[in-house]
Amino acid sequence: MNILNLERNEGALYKEDLSLAFAGKLGPFRIHGHPHLRYFTASGDLRNVVLTINSIPDGYTGRIFVAVNDLGPHIAARNLLLLLGLSCVRNRDLAADIVLHLWYSVFIPEEYHNRIAAFVTPALLSAANGRLDWKGDDKLRIICDITLPFSKTLGTYLRPGESLNPDAAAKEYTSVM
Repeated sequence: MNILNLERNEGALYKEDLSLAFAGKLGPFRIHGHPHLRYFTASGDLRNVVLTINSIPDGYTGRIFVAVNDLGPHIAARNLLLLLGLSCVRNRDLAADIVLHLWYSVFIPEEYHNRIAAFVTPALLSAANGRLDWKGDDKLRIICDITLPFSKTLGTYLRPGESLNPDAAAKEYTSVM
């Protein structure tokens, strides 16, 4: 879903800076026995982010701040890897293939594990005090809080030995179908 629809809502000539947040809700849950419903910024499915950004008219010259977050460390780690993959791998076809494997495959080829490590490691090395602040090119900056569950999850993407081989992945898939 394109949450902005810039051309239709603000107009094709809109040039002001934009701040976007992808929000979801968590709850209900209980604090000290009382029910609560809380709203958080949540990315969940990154397709909405990609569609929104890709739908911005070519003539737009303003800056865009996009808050993408999720409470689930697996989703947050995957989304960070997707964004880094799309921005760090210069060959667009290869970047798309790596991102598709990260997004949808239970099996990630060892060659892709090596490429993932090659673009994730410099970004993680730039992290200080539990916060990654990484600048790709002049149009992309990724800021990410690194929690312990997040870093453990991110680490699983960097260890090719723990991935299923294609035969084991197919067997696992057919066992649940």
